[in-house]
Amino acid sequence: MGGFFAFQENRMTIRSGINAQWGFDEESAWGTGVTPTRFLPFISEKVNQNIARIESKSIRVGRRVIDSSSWAAGDITIAGQIQTEVYDRNMGLLFKHMFGAVTTSGAGPYAQTYTPGDLTGKSLTMQFGRPGVAGTVHPFTYAGCKISKWQLQCSVNQFVTLGLDITAKSLDASLSWYRRQKADGKGWQDRLIRNTEGELEGITANAITILRNDAAWAGVLAWDDFAQAITFRSEPPWYDDDRPAEESGVPTPI
Repeated sequence: MGGFFAFQENRMTIRSGINAQWGFDEESAWGTGVTPTRFLPFISEKVNQNIARIESKSIRVGRRVIDSSSWAAGDITIAGQIQTEVYDRNMGLLFKHMFGAVTTSGAGPYAQTYTPGDLTGKSLTMQFGRPGVAGTVHPFTYAGCKISKWQLQCSVNQFVTLGLDITAKSLDASLSWYRRQKADGKGWQDRLIRNTEGELEGITANAITILRNDAAWAGVLAWDDFAQAITFRSEPPWYDDDRPAEESGVPTPI
C-alpha cells in the first residue's frame, strides 16, 4: 500500500566504506601538518605507509626464528594513488599543486590559468577517514604531501576523472580527525560551495547539502507514492527573495 515517505538521512554509525572522507589543505612549511578544511568526494584511495624491515643474516645458535634483536625498521615510504572526479568548484588548490603556478583574472566569474611552475616548498596535508568494521572512522593524516604525477581522463558519457600519485613526508598522528559535523551541529555549512567572494553558489550540490542538514527543512519534503512526486508535508522555510509565485505549480503542504 502506498503512502508518504519523509526524506531523512540516517546519522547513525554506518559500518560501511560510504563513511570514508578525504580532506586536505595547504601547508605553510613542508611536512608541518595542518587541519584539513577542504573536502572532495573521491572514487578510491590507496595511500599507505610502508616501513622496510632490515633483517640480520647472522646464524644464531639454536634459533630458527628471527627475534626482535635480529631486525630493525628501515626506510619509511609513504605513497599511493587517489582517484576522483573533476568538479567545477574547489579544485583550484589541487591544480596549483599539480602545475605550480596560477594567475587569476576577471571578476565574477574569475578566470584562473595554471601553468608549469616551481613546486619547491609547496605541499599539502591530506587526511583520510577510513571506517573500521565497527563503524568508527579512523583518521590517517599524511603531512608533506606532494603530487608526483597526475592524469586527466575523459570518455563519452562519463565524468572527467583525475588520478593523483601522492608521496608524503610522514604519517602525523598528532592531528585528530577533523569531523565535518562539528559539536554545534553546524559543521555542514563548511561544506557549502562558495565563489571567490564567499557567496553561496546556486548549484545542486549545495541544495543537497542544505536539504540533508538544515534543521529548518527536517520533515518538510516527502515522496507521494500515489502521485509519484515530491510534495511538502509542511510549509517550507522560504526566504522573501526565493518564495515561488502562486502560479508556479509548487505543491501545497498536506
